[in-house]
Amino acid sequence: MIGQKGAQHLADALRNNTTLSALNLRYNGIQDRGAQHLADAIRSSMTLTALHLGGNSIGDIGAQHLAYALHNNTTLTALHLQYNPIPVKGAQHLADALRKNTALTTLDLGGHKIGGEGAQHLADALLNNTTLTTLHLHCNDITHEGAQHLADTLRRNAALTTLNLRSNSVGDKGVQHLADALRKNTTLTTLNLQDNIIGDNGAVYLADALRNNRKDDVTQKQRPIKRVQLDRDSSNVHLREEKFSLPITLVTVTALSNQELESTNPWKNWLFANNMSELYKRFELGTIRKKTGDIIEDTAQGIITEQLQIVNHRVVNAASGPFHLSFPPEIGNTLIYLYTKDSFWYKLINHVL
Repeated sequence: MIGQKGAQHLADALRNNTTLSALNLRYNGIQDRGAQHLADAIRSSMTLTALHLGGNSIGDIGAQHLAYALHNNTTLTALHLQYNPIPVKGAQHLADALRKNTALTTLDLGGHKIGGEGAQHLADALLNNTTLTTLHLHCNDITHEGAQHLADTLRRNAALTTLNLRSNSVGDKGVQHLADALRKNTTLTTLNLQDNIIGDNGAVYLADALRNNRKDDVTQKQRPIKRVQLDRDSSNVHLREEKFSLPITLVTVTALSNQELESTNPWKNWLFANNMSELYKRFELGTIRKKTGDIIEDTAQGIITEQLQIVNHRVVNAASGPFHLSFPPEIGNTLIYLYTKDSFWYKLINHVL
Protein backbone atom coordinates (compact mmCIF):
# COMPACT_ATOMS: atom_id res chain seq x y z
CA MET A 1 0.00 0.00 0.00
CA ILE A 2 1.28 3.44 -0.88
CA GLY A 3 -0.52 5.17 2.00
CA GLN A 4 -1.00 8.90 2.43
CA LYS A 5 2.61 9.75 1.60
CA GLY A 6 2.56 7.82 -1.65
CA ALA A 7 -0.68 9.52 -2.63
CA GLN A 8 0.98 12.88 -2.03
CA HIS A 9 3.89 12.05 -4.34
CA LEU A 10 1.50 10.92 -7.08
CA ALA A 11 -0.61 14.03 -6.66
CA ASP A 12 2.47 16.24 -7.03
CA ALA A 13 3.35 14.43 -10.25
CA LEU A 14 -0.18 14.79 -11.62
CA ARG A 15 -0.07 18.56 -11.45
CA ASN A 16 2.36 18.72 -14.37
CA ASN A 17 1.41 15.51 -16.15
CA THR A 18 -0.28 15.92 -19.54
CA THR A 19 -0.74 12.29 -20.63
CA LEU A 20 -2.18 10.13 -17.82
CA SER A 21 -5.93 9.61 -18.27
CA ALA A 22 -6.76 6.86 -15.73
CA LEU A 23 -5.42 6.23 -12.22
CA ASN A 24 -6.33 3.15 -10.17
CA LEU A 25 -5.38 3.33 -6.49
CA ARG A 26 -7.88 0.92 -4.98
CA TYR A 27 -7.06 -0.55 -1.54
CA ASN A 28 -3.96 1.51 -0.90
CA GLY A 29 -4.78 3.01 2.49
CA ILE A 30 -4.56 6.61 1.34
CA GLN A 31 -7.29 7.73 3.80
CA ASP A 32 -8.62 11.29 4.03
CA ARG A 33 -5.23 12.95 3.80
CA GLY A 34 -4.29 11.12 0.64
CA ALA A 35 -7.69 11.94 -0.86
CA GLN A 36 -7.04 15.61 -0.11
CA HIS A 37 -3.73 15.54 -2.00
CA LEU A 38 -5.36 13.89 -5.00
CA ALA A 39 -8.26 16.33 -4.88
CA ASP A 40 -5.83 19.23 -5.07
CA ALA A 41 -4.25 17.63 -8.13
CA ILE A 42 -7.63 17.07 -9.78
CA ARG A 43 -8.33 20.78 -9.65
CA SER A 44 -5.47 21.47 -12.05
CA SER A 45 -5.34 18.24 -14.05
CA MET A 46 -6.53 18.58 -17.63
CA THR A 47 -6.05 14.97 -18.71
CA LEU A 48 -7.25 12.64 -15.92
CA THR A 49 -10.65 11.16 -16.83
CA ALA A 50 -10.97 8.17 -14.46
CA LEU A 51 -10.00 7.87 -10.79
CA HIS A 52 -10.45 4.63 -8.80
CA LEU A 53 -10.19 5.07 -5.01
CA GLY A 54 -12.25 2.15 -3.73
CA GLY A 55 -11.39 0.62 -0.35
CA ASN A 56 -9.09 3.38 0.88
CA SER A 57 -10.63 4.27 4.26
CA ILE A 58 -11.76 7.62 2.91
CA GLY A 59 -14.33 9.26 5.18
CA ASP A 60 -16.33 12.46 5.36
CA ILE A 61 -13.32 14.80 5.15
CA GLY A 62 -11.79 13.06 2.17
CA ALA A 63 -15.14 13.01 0.38
CA GLN A 64 -15.51 16.71 1.04
CA HIS A 65 -12.15 17.50 -0.55
CA LEU A 66 -12.94 15.40 -3.61
CA ALA A 67 -16.37 17.02 -3.90
CA TYR A 68 -14.88 20.51 -3.84
CA ALA A 69 -12.45 19.50 -6.56
CA LEU A 70 -15.35 18.36 -8.74
CA HIS A 71 -17.06 21.74 -8.58
CA ASN A 72 -14.87 23.19 -11.30
CA ASN A 73 -13.23 20.11 -12.84
CA THR A 74 -14.18 19.62 -16.49
CA THR A 75 -12.21 16.50 -17.42
CA LEU A 76 -12.86 13.74 -14.85
CA THR A 77 -15.69 11.54 -16.12
CA ALA A 78 -15.52 8.55 -13.74
CA LEU A 79 -15.03 8.56 -9.96
CA HIS A 80 -15.06 5.24 -8.09
CA LEU A 81 -15.32 5.51 -4.31
CA GLN A 82 -16.88 2.15 -3.45
CA TYR A 83 -16.35 0.58 -0.03
CA ASN A 84 -15.06 3.62 1.80
CA PRO A 85 -16.59 4.65 5.15
CA ILE A 86 -18.23 7.74 3.66
CA PRO A 87 -21.22 8.72 5.84
CA VAL A 88 -24.36 10.67 4.99
CA LYS A 89 -22.51 13.98 5.27
CA GLY A 90 -19.97 12.83 2.70
CA ALA A 91 -22.78 11.84 0.36
CA GLN A 92 -24.22 15.32 0.78
CA HIS A 93 -20.89 16.91 -0.21
CA LEU A 94 -20.75 14.78 -3.36
CA ALA A 95 -24.37 15.57 -4.13
CA ASP A 96 -23.57 19.28 -3.94
CA ALA A 97 -20.76 18.69 -6.42
CA LEU A 98 -23.16 17.01 -8.85
CA ARG A 99 -25.22 20.19 -8.91
CA LYS A 100 -22.27 22.11 -10.36
CA ASN A 101 -20.17 19.50 -12.17
CA THR A 102 -20.82 19.11 -15.91
CA ALA A 103 -18.28 16.39 -16.76
CA LEU A 104 -18.79 13.38 -14.47
CA THR A 105 -20.70 10.53 -16.13
CA THR A 106 -20.00 7.67 -13.68
CA LEU A 107 -20.11 7.77 -9.87
CA ASP A 108 -19.63 4.64 -7.75
CA LEU A 109 -20.65 5.03 -4.11
CA GLY A 110 -21.33 1.37 -3.35
CA GLY A 111 -20.82 0.03 0.17
CA HIS A 112 -21.11 3.25 2.19
CA LYS A 113 -24.33 2.77 4.20
CA ILE A 114 -25.51 6.27 3.34
CA GLY A 115 -29.08 5.21 4.06
CA GLY A 116 -32.27 6.84 2.86
CA GLU A 117 -31.04 10.32 3.82
CA GLY A 118 -27.91 10.02 1.70
CA ALA A 119 -29.97 8.71 -1.20
CA GLN A 120 -32.23 11.74 -0.85
CA HIS A 121 -29.28 14.15 -1.15
CA LEU A 122 -28.11 12.42 -4.32
CA ALA A 123 -31.61 12.20 -5.76
CA ASP A 124 -32.20 15.91 -5.21
CA ALA A 125 -28.92 16.75 -6.94
CA LEU A 126 -29.81 14.62 -9.96
CA LEU A 127 -33.00 16.56 -10.59
CA ASN A 128 -30.97 19.16 -12.44
CA ASN A 129 -27.85 17.18 -13.38
CA THR A 130 -27.70 16.44 -17.12
CA THR A 131 -24.41 14.54 -17.44
CA LEU A 132 -24.29 11.65 -14.93
CA THR A 133 -25.35 8.46 -16.72
CA THR A 134 -24.22 5.72 -14.31
CA LEU A 135 -24.79 5.65 -10.54
CA HIS A 136 -23.77 2.72 -8.32
CA LEU A 137 -25.39 2.73 -4.87
CA HIS A 138 -25.21 -0.96 -4.01
CA CYS A 139 -24.93 -2.00 -0.34
CA ASN A 140 -26.03 1.34 1.10
CA ASP A 141 -29.07 0.39 3.17
CA ILE A 142 -31.24 2.98 1.43
CA THR A 143 -34.41 0.89 2.04
CA HIS A 144 -37.78 1.82 0.55
CA GLU A 145 -37.37 5.43 1.68
CA GLY A 146 -34.26 5.98 -0.41
CA ALA A 147 -35.87 4.12 -3.30
CA GLN A 148 -38.79 6.53 -3.17
CA HIS A 149 -36.49 9.56 -3.39
CA LEU A 150 -34.64 8.06 -6.34
CA ALA A 151 -37.93 7.15 -8.00
CA ASP A 152 -39.09 10.76 -7.74
CA THR A 153 -35.90 11.78 -9.52
CA LEU A 154 -36.28 9.16 -12.25
CA ARG A 155 -39.57 10.74 -13.25
CA ARG A 156 -37.73 13.93 -14.22
CA ASN A 157 -34.10 13.00 -14.86
CA ALA A 158 -33.29 12.61 -18.56
CA ALA A 159 -29.64 11.55 -18.32
CA LEU A 160 -29.29 8.48 -16.08
CA THR A 161 -29.09 5.20 -18.01
CA THR A 162 -27.75 2.80 -15.34
CA LEU A 163 -28.80 2.60 -11.69
CA ASN A 164 -27.35 -0.07 -9.39
CA LEU A 165 -29.37 -0.55 -6.19
CA ARG A 166 -28.21 -4.07 -5.34
CA SER A 167 -28.42 -5.15 -1.66
CA ASN A 168 -30.35 -2.20 -0.27
CA SER A 169 -33.37 -3.80 1.45
CA VAL A 170 -35.65 -1.97 -0.97
CA GLY A 171 -38.43 -4.54 -0.65
CA ASP A 172 -41.75 -4.59 -2.47
CA LYS A 173 -42.67 -1.13 -1.21
CA GLY A 174 -39.54 0.45 -2.67
CA VAL A 175 -39.95 -1.47 -5.91
CA GLN A 176 -43.47 -0.10 -6.25
CA HIS A 177 -42.09 3.47 -6.17
CA LEU A 178 -39.44 2.59 -8.76
CA ALA A 179 -41.96 0.82 -10.97
CA ASP A 180 -44.24 3.84 -10.96
CA ALA A 181 -41.30 6.00 -12.02
CA LEU A 182 -40.43 3.66 -14.89
CA ARG A 183 -43.80 4.34 -16.45
CA LYS A 184 -42.62 7.89 -17.19
CA ASN A 185 -38.84 7.52 -17.45
CA THR A 186 -37.54 7.28 -21.05
CA THR A 187 -33.78 7.04 -20.55
CA LEU A 188 -32.93 4.36 -17.95
CA THR A 189 -31.80 1.13 -19.63
CA THR A 190 -30.34 -0.90 -16.73
CA LEU A 191 -31.73 -1.25 -13.21
CA ASN A 192 -30.04 -3.66 -10.76
CA LEU A 193 -32.33 -4.72 -7.91
CA GLN A 194 -30.60 -7.95 -6.97
CA ASP A 195 -30.72 -9.03 -3.30
CA ASN A 196 -33.43 -6.59 -2.20
CA ILE A 197 -36.00 -8.82 -0.47
CA ILE A 198 -38.33 -8.52 -3.45
CA GLY A 199 -41.27 -10.92 -3.54
CA ASP A 200 -43.99 -11.75 -6.03
CA ASN A 201 -45.76 -8.44 -5.49
CA GLY A 202 -42.62 -6.49 -6.36
CA ALA A 203 -42.16 -8.54 -9.51
CA VAL A 204 -45.74 -7.79 -10.53
CA TYR A 205 -45.19 -4.05 -10.01
CA LEU A 206 -42.16 -4.13 -12.28
CA ALA A 207 -43.83 -6.30 -14.89
CA ASP A 208 -46.76 -3.91 -15.12
CA ALA A 209 -44.40 -0.94 -15.41
CA LEU A 210 -42.33 -2.60 -18.12
CA ARG A 211 -45.41 -3.16 -20.22
CA ASN A 212 -45.73 0.61 -20.41
CA ASN A 213 -42.00 1.26 -20.70
CA ARG A 214 -41.97 0.72 -24.45
CA LYS A 215 -43.54 3.47 -26.50
CA ASP A 216 -44.86 6.84 -25.55
CA ASP A 217 -48.54 7.09 -26.42
CA VAL A 218 -48.07 10.53 -27.96
CA THR A 219 -44.59 10.59 -29.48
CA GLN A 220 -44.27 6.83 -30.10
CA LYS A 221 -40.72 7.16 -28.80
CA GLN A 222 -39.19 3.84 -27.82
CA ARG A 223 -38.68 3.49 -24.11
CA PRO A 224 -35.47 1.55 -23.85
CA ILE A 225 -35.53 -0.48 -20.59
CA LYS A 226 -33.79 -3.71 -21.56
CA ARG A 227 -32.69 -5.17 -18.27
CA VAL A 228 -33.99 -5.40 -14.75
CA GLN A 229 -31.95 -7.63 -12.46
CA LEU A 230 -33.81 -9.03 -9.47
CA ASP A 231 -33.13 -11.52 -6.72
CA ARG A 232 -32.24 -15.01 -7.85
CA ASP A 233 -35.68 -16.48 -7.17
CA SER A 234 -38.82 -17.45 -9.05
CA SER A 235 -40.05 -13.86 -9.22
CA ASN A 236 -37.33 -13.21 -11.78
CA VAL A 237 -38.85 -15.84 -14.03
CA HIS A 238 -42.29 -14.28 -13.87
CA LEU A 239 -40.91 -10.83 -14.62
CA ARG A 240 -39.02 -11.86 -17.70
CA GLU A 241 -41.90 -13.93 -19.00
CA GLU A 242 -44.14 -10.89 -18.58
CA LYS A 243 -41.63 -8.61 -20.30
CA PHE A 244 -40.53 -10.73 -23.23
CA SER A 245 -43.19 -13.45 -23.50
CA LEU A 246 -40.46 -16.05 -23.81
CA PRO A 247 -40.27 -19.31 -21.86
CA ILE A 248 -37.55 -19.31 -19.21
CA THR A 249 -36.27 -22.81 -18.46
CA LEU A 250 -34.19 -23.53 -15.38
CA VAL A 251 -31.56 -26.23 -15.58
CA THR A 252 -29.90 -28.22 -12.82
CA VAL A 253 -26.78 -29.97 -14.05
CA THR A 254 -24.02 -32.05 -12.49
CA ALA A 255 -20.54 -30.84 -13.42
CA LEU A 256 -18.93 -33.32 -15.80
CA SER A 257 -15.69 -33.38 -17.69
CA ASN A 258 -15.72 -32.49 -21.38
CA GLN A 259 -14.94 -36.13 -22.22
CA GLU A 260 -17.84 -37.39 -20.12
CA LEU A 261 -20.26 -34.89 -21.64
CA GLU A 262 -19.29 -35.79 -25.20
CA SER A 263 -19.58 -39.54 -24.65
CA THR A 264 -22.83 -41.41 -25.14
CA ASN A 265 -23.86 -42.00 -21.55
CA PRO A 266 -27.03 -41.46 -19.53
CA TRP A 267 -25.76 -38.13 -18.17
CA LYS A 268 -25.66 -36.54 -21.61
CA ASN A 269 -29.18 -37.71 -22.32
CA TRP A 270 -30.34 -36.46 -18.93
CA LEU A 271 -28.79 -33.03 -19.53
CA PHE A 272 -30.89 -32.35 -22.60
CA ALA A 273 -34.04 -34.35 -21.97
CA ASN A 274 -36.86 -31.87 -21.29
CA ASN A 275 -34.79 -29.63 -19.00
CA MET A 276 -33.41 -27.30 -21.65
CA SER A 277 -35.50 -25.73 -24.39
CA GLU A 278 -35.19 -26.83 -27.99
CA LEU A 279 -34.38 -23.24 -28.89
CA TYR A 280 -31.41 -23.29 -26.54
CA LYS A 281 -30.09 -26.52 -28.06
CA ARG A 282 -30.45 -25.27 -31.62
CA PHE A 283 -28.83 -21.93 -30.84
CA GLU A 284 -25.87 -23.18 -28.82
CA LEU A 285 -25.25 -26.63 -30.28
CA GLY A 286 -26.51 -26.13 -33.81
CA THR A 287 -25.92 -22.58 -34.98
CA ILE A 288 -22.69 -21.97 -33.08
CA ARG A 289 -21.54 -25.61 -33.16
CA LYS A 290 -20.54 -25.77 -29.56
CA LYS A 291 -19.82 -28.93 -27.64
CA THR A 292 -21.64 -29.55 -24.42
CA GLY A 293 -18.38 -29.19 -22.55
CA ASP A 294 -18.02 -25.72 -24.07
CA ILE A 295 -21.40 -24.78 -22.63
CA ILE A 296 -20.09 -25.49 -19.14
CA GLU A 297 -17.08 -23.27 -19.78
CA ASP A 298 -19.36 -20.54 -21.11
CA THR A 299 -21.35 -20.86 -17.93
CA ALA A 300 -18.29 -19.87 -15.90
CA GLN A 301 -17.65 -16.94 -18.20
CA GLY A 302 -21.27 -15.89 -17.90
CA ILE A 303 -21.13 -15.49 -14.16
CA ILE A 304 -17.80 -13.68 -14.31
CA THR A 305 -19.21 -11.10 -16.69
CA GLU A 306 -22.09 -10.65 -14.26
CA GLN A 307 -19.46 -9.26 -11.87
CA LEU A 308 -19.69 -12.03 -9.31
CA GLN A 309 -16.40 -12.73 -7.62
CA ILE A 310 -15.44 -16.11 -8.97
CA VAL A 311 -11.92 -15.77 -10.21
CA ASN A 312 -9.17 -18.28 -10.99
CA HIS A 313 -11.52 -21.25 -10.72
CA ARG A 314 -12.64 -23.79 -13.26
CA VAL A 315 -16.05 -25.39 -13.49
CA VAL A 316 -14.58 -28.88 -13.68
CA ASN A 317 -11.33 -30.33 -12.41
CA ALA A 318 -10.99 -33.15 -14.92
CA ALA A 319 -7.83 -34.56 -13.33
CA SER A 320 -9.73 -35.29 -10.12
CA GLY A 321 -12.60 -37.09 -11.80
CA PRO A 322 -15.75 -36.06 -13.61
CA PHE A 323 -17.80 -35.35 -10.50
CA HIS A 324 -15.27 -33.33 -8.53
CA LEU A 325 -15.97 -29.61 -8.22
CA SER A 326 -13.14 -27.14 -7.62
CA PHE A 327 -15.51 -24.89 -5.64
CA PRO A 328 -18.64 -25.37 -3.49
CA PRO A 329 -21.55 -27.02 -5.32
CA GLU A 330 -23.91 -24.10 -4.78
CA ILE A 331 -21.64 -21.99 -7.00
CA GLY A 332 -21.97 -24.57 -9.75
CA ASN A 333 -25.74 -24.39 -9.47
CA THR A 334 -25.59 -20.61 -9.65
CA LEU A 335 -23.42 -20.79 -12.76
CA ILE A 336 -25.96 -22.87 -14.60
CA TYR A 337 -28.84 -20.76 -13.31
CA LEU A 338 -27.33 -17.47 -14.41
CA TYR A 339 -26.08 -18.68 -17.74
CA THR A 340 -29.35 -20.22 -18.89
CA LYS A 341 -31.48 -17.33 -17.62
CA ASP A 342 -29.23 -14.32 -18.04
CA SER A 343 -26.41 -14.85 -20.48
CA PHE A 344 -28.29 -16.89 -23.08
CA TRP A 345 -31.66 -15.17 -22.90
CA TYR A 346 -30.22 -11.68 -22.76
CA LYS A 347 -27.95 -12.40 -25.71
CA LEU A 348 -30.95 -13.57 -27.68
CA ILE A 349 -33.29 -10.81 -26.49
CA ASN A 350 -30.81 -7.98 -27.01
CA HIS A 351 -29.98 -9.38 -30.43
CA VAL A 352 -33.65 -9.10 -31.35
CA LEU A 353 -33.98 -5.62 -29.83
